[in-house]
Amino acid sequence: MTRTASNITKACEVCRKAKLRCDGGKPCQRCVAKDRQTDCEYRLRSRIRKRARRSQSHEGSEDTSPASHSSQQINNASGVARVNVVQQPEPGSDEAARNEYHQSVTATHEHASDCIFTSRLFYGPSSSFAFSQQVYRILWRITDQGHNDAHLSSDTEAVQEGGPGLSLFKQRAIFFGTPTRVDSRFASHSVARLTLYEWLPLSEAERFLEHFNSTNHFQHPFFSPAEMTNLLHSVYDSGPSEPASPQVKAVVFATLANGALNTSQTDLAETLFNQAKQEAATYDDEVSLTMIHFSLLLATYQNNMGRPHSSYLHTGVAARKLFSMGLNSYGPGDNTRPDMIQKRRITLWSVYYHETMHALFLGRESTYKKASIRTPYPDNQPALIGLCKLAQIAEDSAATIYGLTCGSLWQLYQAAEKIHGRLQACAEELGIASAAATRSSLFTHTSTLLLNNVYYHILLLTFRPFLIAEFALHLRSSSKHMWLRRACRIAIEAAQDCIVYMNEAYHDYHLCNTIRFNAFFLEASSMVLFYDMLRNPSKRSYNKEYVKTALGCLDQMTKDEPINHSRSSATETCRIVEAYLSTNTMERQIPERRENGAETSLAAGLSQQQNVPTIPAATHDFLVDESQHMIYLNGVSSGLNRHDINAAVDNNIPEPLFSYQNSNLLTTDLFNFFPLDTIPVDPNSWQI
Repeated sequence: MTRTASNITKACEVCRKAKLRCDGGKPCQRCVAKDRQTDCEYRLRSRIRKRARRSQSHEGSEDTSPASHSSQQINNASGVARVNVVQQPEPGSDEAARNEYHQSVTATHEHASDCIFTSRLFYGPSSSFAFSQQVYRILWRITDQGHNDAHLSSDTEAVQEGGPGLSLFKQRAIFFGTPTRVDSRFASHSVARLTLYEWLPLSEAERFLEHFNSTNHFQHPFFSPAEMTNLLHSVYDSGPSEPASPQVKAVVFATLANGALNTSQTDLAETLFNQAKQEAATYDDEVSLTMIHFSLLLATYQNNMGRPHSSYLHTGVAARKLFSMGLNSYGPGDNTRPDMIQKRRITLWSVYYHETMHALFLGRESTYKKASIRTPYPDNQPALIGLCKLAQIAEDSAATIYGLTCGSLWQLYQAAEKIHGRLQACAEELGIASAAATRSSLFTHTSTLLLNNVYYHILLLTFRPFLIAEFALHLRSSSKHMWLRRACRIAIEAAQDCIVYMNEAYHDYHLCNTIRFNAFFLEASSMVLFYDMLRNPSKRSYNKEYVKTALGCLDQMTKDEPINHSRSSATETCRIVEAYLSTNTMERQIPERRENGAETSLAAGLSQQQNVPTIPAATHDFLVDESQHMIYLNGVSSGLNRHDINAAVDNNIPEPLFSYQNSNLLTTDLFNFFPLDTIPVDPNSWQI
């Protein structure tokens, strides 16, 4: 039977690319008219339009999707499955919003992105780097809420190139890790020529050990303070005839390196860190409790030095060695000493806490799950037990909130509220956060601060996706989604409470501001407040006060890395957000002045804002392949000069045709930037 134009489902490749009607012949009439000698080529299957694709995936999820099944179980457990369906956003927009919050970020360290020797790192959606990319996306893509629909399709990439955002917010150094301060090739030779007493006097070593015991011991209670002091003296008292074990030296030097980071002697801390690694070099593959302790000490050091990726690798090594020993699978023998049983339990749960939280901080997979542990908590370790209980909730939160196991935002909110309830119960038990009045005297000031920081950060990560979803759905003024407003409020208040608590701890207890990793929590909380300012400019001055408090906390910390990078990033982000809000506030006020008759000239409105700062281009401290990058923010408010604006007004050119122009947009290959599928085929669908 002859095919007609009315019943074909697809055009040949030549007609499709030219967007011409095709009769489906082989060859078709148009190709015959062009004297083509070969048959037309057709796609193997018809393209599914976006609207049909969304409806198919929605129908499939109702029938067979495991994620939908688990979501239905959540609703049934709460007894509100039928009632709350009405409150959900429409399926298409709901799917788009979930794609928005689940964005991960990746970046390349060097300019040759296709080189196998180039460092390339991935950070998942729970990472602060991924969330700062959401702030960056607002700054470069949003001119008004009607222009971002193309970015909310279900085809949005799950992982985005984050290089431009890292450069704009000055986060590249921490993303890839601050550089080493001491060259290990020469440090070992220079130290070898000196005795231990010469390059590190015993009195200074004892001071570093005291700092460690005051700030970090509760995370690594492998040895009591008295045991650690004995190990330190054994290293200093050892002679050529009876040298100390390299493993003991490695643990002692790693401990002292962590203690040195609580002072301003960063270079000496780096030297101790490198010396510890050299002592343990021949024992890298040894599976023992001491080498697991060593890996965790290195992870904590790298975390405090602003090298999160290295820290993640060290905790992974510790977890693998623990699995190799089988500590998580079987109990101790009948003849095992009680003190060794406690050391094994401390080691096991310390690895679980560090591995779980490092994975959550970076948005990566954790290799160590609570379900694999068959060992009870250690005795007389309340701070470590509290951290492990929070880590268990964090593990469940990461799997539920960032695992795409819920079929809708409403179901995601129900799961988040369950996590919230568990966090509140844990806070009551530990006496932290809102239950601080009942705080146990078993906790030190520094352990209490970390417990609070971890609590607020888990709460922040659990509800932070709803900020992104609300912005994507434009539901701020809707009274039908009060649950979404509540979720956003919890995230914002967690960020604010974290800053307030840390500020008070810094004021009351000097030791608290010596812990460099606190900068991570301050920076993550500040970024949430920046995002809140962009999504709701009316809260600009209110949130800015909290940001100033966070910057004040950073000022009280050691003037070294990673504090300098964190403060520089927060300051630059604050300046950019302020410039963006000032510029867009000005642009919104101009039409209002025209309507009220207060101003008749666009140039007159702009003349009142001559001193408004502009958003700079992303500064590059490395060579990059510019073809890999997005549109930069080269002066959003200065896309047209005053002469162009006056000429446009005098010639009655409609404002939408020139108000968003800038040189970057005009020189962009729009057919590469905007995918072909997002361009309407029907001419009547264009609204001018």
